[in-house]
Amino acid sequence: MNKHYLILCVDDEREVLEAVLHDLAPFRSHFELDGAESVDEAREVVHEWEREGGRLALILCDHIMPGTLGVDFLVELNRRSATRASRKLLLTGQAGLEATIEAVNRGGLHYYLAKPW
Repeated sequence: MNKHYLILCVDDEREVLEAVLHDLAPFRSHFELDGAESVDEAREVVHEWEREGGRLALILCDHIMPGTLGVDFLVELNRRSATRASRKLLLTGQAGLEATIEAVNRGGLHYYLAKPW
């Protein structure tokens, strides 16, 4: 593995996920870019990346998704020592004030970006 840091985008809408990855393409020379369409898939990507010795540098996560909500996933990542230092960005058009505050206070949220960006 040449690149040891991962930027992970999580969104259940395939078009949005592809657009975000396209916008982040200039960072490919320094980071591995990957996408996931659910929190469960994102967990698998993060765990596989860690098994290979890599670190999650940045996660861009939608809030409203089937299964686990994005804010809940950010809180989960913030509780893990291996991902606590990762930058966390909530990318959503539907998170209310309470969810955003929870992401900031409990999820270690660094940035909030409203859709459409």
